[in-house]
Amino acid sequence: MVKGIHLWRMKQDKSEIFEVQERAYEDYMQKKAIDDDRPLGFDRSEVPGMFYNKERNVYLDQATKQLLWLDEAAQAHQPFREGEDSGLSFAAGAAASLGSTATVPTPKQLIIPDLHAAAKAFKIDVAHLDRPAGVVAIFGSGADGTAPPDAAAKALPEKLLRRLAAFRGEWSDQMLAGSLARAFADVAFALGGRQPVAAVALASGPRVVAAATPGARFSIAADAPGVEPEALDAATAAPGLGEPTAARCRQLAEGGSTEALLVAMSLGEAGAGGLALLAAAAPHLSQGRPRAASFEVLRASCARGAEGPAAAAGARLGARFAGRAPGEAAAASSAAPPAKRPRQAEVSKIRLRQILLRHAASKSAVDPVRRKPVTRTLEEAEERLLTALNELSADGCASFAATCRAISECQSALKGGEFAGDLGWLDRPSQDAQKQKEAARPASAAAAKPTKPPVPASVLKVAFELGVGQLGDLVASEAGVHLVQRTA
Repeated sequence: MVKGIHLWRMKQDKSEIFEVQERAYEDYMQKKAIDDDRPLGFDRSEVPGMFYNKERNVYLDQATKQLLWLDEAAQAHQPFREGEDSGLSFAAGAAASLGSTATVPTPKQLIIPDLHAAAKAFKIDVAHLDRPAGVVAIFGSGADGTAPPDAAAKALPEKLLRRLAAFRGEWSDQMLAGSLARAFADVAFALGGRQPVAAVALASGPRVVAAATPGARFSIAADAPGVEPEALDAATAAPGLGEPTAARCRQLAEGGSTEALLVAMSLGEAGAGGLALLAAAAPHLSQGRPRAASFEVLRASCARGAEGPAAAAGARLGARFAGRAPGEAAAASSAAPPAKRPRQAEVSKIRLRQILLRHAASKSAVDPVRRKPVTRTLEEAEERLLTALNELSADGCASFAATCRAISECQSALKGGEFAGDLGWLDRPSQDAQKQKEAARPASAAAAKPTKPPVPASVLKVAFELGVGQLGDLVASEAGVHLVQRTA
């Protein structure tokens, strides 16, 4: 009884008061049940039956436990795909030449080894892309009205990332190729309708998609063991003036004999398209040397009498070389890859030997071995080292020590016998470890002369991707141009 009124009488006369209370209680119990089942990182959503993770911008269906994303174009929730790590390695490189004249802008190159890291810089989410995910592109000049190479190179990364972020589900080969072509259209629109002269290769997991605008060309093929480059089953394109952007996608076959996908690209007068392009680049690409492959394409174009500015790029997507014993790389290429490619354990130390050629723009343009100034250009240093790389590849590195003593401009070339060029045991590069090492050094040692020449981080990065006995790619640093071989 409330103030002389029985509750049963009040409920009968004013039932709406009790209905409101009952609904509030039901809502409270429903919210409590949902909260009790709420996964970590998710909150209740305004969408019935779903949780929402604000940081990842994904929904979780309470009934099916499936992750979803909101497709604003379709105004519907679609299944979200979490990107997977394929355990593969993506290597890319590029080179450019002004030829005999420099009356047009210098070709530009763009290499993004990790698209996920680049996306964070733009605050764009591409977690749905498989790893590795990387891009290599070259930009040149064409007829009047084309986009300046530097402006196109600057605009492409964000345009491409936003295209890739627009769909967070399962990408088909056709969709991936289409997004790359449309990214070029976005660049042209941003630059006042001026179409870029460019070629680009995008790797995502076990797939590579290549695209080219008029004035550029590409060739993409599976590196089939025992098959000559000229006979590879390649997808090629060289669109002519006024034609649309061409794009092709290739994927590594699960359980097949394919070990890697190879991509060669060029623009300007850097050779014909199709198999001739791939034939020049494939010997180095198959060994994970994309920069050397790019120089080979340019060298082939010069041999045909090309005079204008040109650029070339190459990429390899496939199994990692690191950790293999000498000769194992060749044997592995003839074996079918496993259905799953487990990531190999990372080694913490390796042993290297190197051949270093300095040039006039090096930090120190003095040859410490012969004690005389160096006057060659960067291009001349790269050309000479490419010749040495080809000779060493031909004889299985039997002449490495002799070649090192003959041309290397590193003090390590003075070591005797087979130790010529030896850099000793090197630790895997780590910024934290380096900081701790520097902090632990006594102040009196700060000005002390180092016991051996430091190895640039760019060289170490390449070296730790090598298998034992394998030659690396051409690597440029402030010291000069390096060619390294992992010996242990």
